[in-house]
Amino acid sequence: MGIKQLMQLINEKASGAVKKLPLDRYSGQIVACDASMAMYQFLIATQFSTKSGLGMLTDSDGNHTAHLLGLFNRTIMFLENRVKPIWVFDGRPPTMKAAELEKRKKAKEEAEENVEKAIEEGKEEDIKKFGQRTIRITPEMKEDAMQMLRLMGVPVIQAPCEAEAQCAHLVKLGKAQAVASEDMDSLTFGATYLLRGFNSKKEPIVEISYNELLAGLELNQREFIDLCILLGCDYTEHISGIGPVTGYKLIKQYGTIERVVDHISGSDKKKYAIPQEFNFEGARELFLTPEVDNCDGVEIQWNAPNEAELSPYLIVQKGFAQARVDAGIQKLKKIQGRPAQLVLEHFFGKAEVVKRKAPEPKGSAKKSKKK
Repeated sequence: MGIKQLMQLINEKASGAVKKLPLDRYSGQIVACDASMAMYQFLIATQFSTKSGLGMLTDSDGNHTAHLLGLFNRTIMFLENRVKPIWVFDGRPPTMKAAELEKRKKAKEEAEENVEKAIEEGKEEDIKKFGQRTIRITPEMKEDAMQMLRLMGVPVIQAPCEAEAQCAHLVKLGKAQAVASEDMDSLTFGATYLLRGFNSKKEPIVEISYNELLAGLELNQREFIDLCILLGCDYTEHISGIGPVTGYKLIKQYGTIERVVDHISGSDKKKYAIPQEFNFEGARELFLTPEVDNCDGVEIQWNAPNEAELSPYLIVQKGFAQARVDAGIQKLKKIQGRPAQLVLEHFFGKAEVVKRKAPEPKGSAKKSKKK
């Protein structure tokens, strides 16, 4: 889910933090990519798009492969633009997310019933609408994706917990320069730069600068985290009645959720309903100190594709068209043959070369004037 209506608030209160740039503007930069979020997007874009309600991209056993095709194409797109992706996958969910996951499970079960009903009634729009809500990423689908990416020569990281938290941590460590995800809580985890909007090849990438965001909102890190919790996150219940405008106003006025809760409890009980399970302290701590890996023992490098294994894996096992796979592998091999180019001007400013002055001849130094 991410953070409810955070992008709306940013556009209204801190629009200077947002830029729209072409992908090649990030040439030479390393981007930590939220694989789990991307896989959901690829599956949603293709599943339940026919009148029969069946997914369009499957292997011979009927298993979905849209997530593989999407990752295959997006990885090539990144590399063709000299952007180096690190694909990061979700680990086990944090305990505090259990209630949210239970809600999603029930919503999926309800959606599955609605899909069956829509198929019986021949309602194509309902098939698509409810079908998108039934999508699940299984451990097997994740393993397939990780295997394909490794065969493509791209680094893969298994996060111990949330992928977006791990992506943000890689940026903090200097192992990447930005996070690519549609999930706005990447910013709540402190991602220096968040890149969004990769689904459209025609539209530019949306970049959000964390530091410019805080400056525009006139908040510090802890105040911003408290604001995100007030807006609604995955780790605790939400105070009903508080939207982006009200949440921002309350944090600006009171500074912390504790003081906001005291204010509501004292004067605005009827206006806002504080849930019984409002563990904002735990959510705050999770955003401040998420479970992440420093990746000290992980080799992050980009290699030539393993054509001997990648081609049969995609064509024979996953049912990809040979022409598509051959074309993709040729692109990967061509990319691998290009000279390396590292350009960090966009995030860190242009490097300044300081030339050392040649030594002056002896006896030419001017005497300093006495003050």
